[in-house]
Amino acid sequence: MVIQKQLGFTPHTLEYYTVALSHKSILSKKERESKSNERLEYLGDAVIETIVSDILYKRYREANEGELTNMRVKLVQRGTLNRVAEKMNLQKLVKSSALNKTHNFNVNGNALEALMGAIYLDKGFEFSYYYWEHHIMKDYLDMSVELNSDHDYKSKLIEWCQKRHLRIDYKVVEESKDDNHNIIFKTEVIINHKHGGFGTGYSKKESQQMASRIAYYKLTEDPEFQKELKTKKGQNTEEG
Repeated sequence: MVIQKQLGFTPHTLEYYTVALSHKSILSKKERESKSNERLEYLGDAVIETIVSDILYKRYREANEGELTNMRVKLVQRGTLNRVAEKMNLQKLVKSSALNKTHNFNVNGNALEALMGAIYLDKGFEFSYYYWEHHIMKDYLDMSVELNSDHDYKSKLIEWCQKRHLRIDYKVVEESKDDNHNIIFKTEVIINHKHGGFGTGYSKKESQQMASRIAYYKLTEDPEFQKELKTKKGQNTEEG
């Protein structure tokens, strides 16, 4: 059984896992109510957050509430779950339209949440905890790496601009739909009235992150872009 080999254990109720790995893009409107993985995704999100919270609480006994919260955010944020899912090769198990797999960067991360929801229903919380700690964290999630890295490009970009007193704005410039009628947002990030980059995604937040990543790399790796921003800032000051 492919699922059994991929997960490393034998499911009791295979139906949970079939649903967890079925994206709504392959289902009819009627089927989406009962057969898509969105409800399991909701459940799995809570399961993962509870497990991670408990692990952090026990491992970092000197950390205060704010520090624990920041660590948890890094470990359960969409980007982290996407990377874990890709390392697990969940993309080989997820049933989704080709277009959705190409454009929706969160399909695999969402499937991981749904999978944890399925494991919880099928095996219970104790097994879910063990599986996350001794399988996922051991083989696919390096806590030290994730806790010491920052993949939130929007926050990094905003911080960079604030330190230099530069204005930053996000503007949705286009809304379109894919073949399954899912809305795709195209967002532009504008820094000090200058174009910073475009980003697309299935949510405004996702499109902002993509645009922020492009702009952040331009800021850190393109001296000409930084020079233009400084020039623009000086012009704005003189005009004011």
